[in-house]
Amino acid sequence: VKVGDKQFETFEEALNVVENGQTIELYASATGSEINKEIEFTKDIEFTITGNAPEYALPIVTFQNATVNIEDATILIPELDARQNATINVVNSTVYDAGGNSIAKSYYNGAINIDATSTVYMMQVTTMGYINVAGTLNATWQTNVYGNGIITVKDGATFNTGALHL
Repeated sequence: VKVGDKQFETFEEALNVVENGQTIELYASATGSEINKEIEFTKDIEFTITGNAPEYALPIVTFQNATVNIEDATILIPELDARQNATINVVNSTVYDAGGNSIAKSYYNGAINIDATSTVYMMQVTTMGYINVAGTLNATWQTNVYGNGIITVKDGATFNTGALHL
């Protein structure tokens, strides 16, 4: 994992030092897992995650107040979690389900935006915030929309789910 010219052993270490406008780059040769780690990220910054590391499971990260751009990436992640004004933008990327119980969730004004060139595979989708799908979102188990939650599926987009609970 790399931020600028600095290399790190784990995604967690890179996340601890990333600053506004920087990019966390994942290496294609990375293998292993941080899936059992849970991290609360509360920095009010915008940064990008890029790289192709489909064999390396990222940790569970709850983003609050940040804007996270997953761009030009192929990643394996247990959760896309946007809370308290956080935004996760998936751009020209493929996000794979890690761990079999993966979830895309947006709570408390959190937003997840999936662009037309991206595909996200999760087991479950839950929102009390906003999820905008212009590409493909596959939820193999169920989708839950609570309170004022909104899921918008654009023309030409695909949203597959095993069950929809409103």
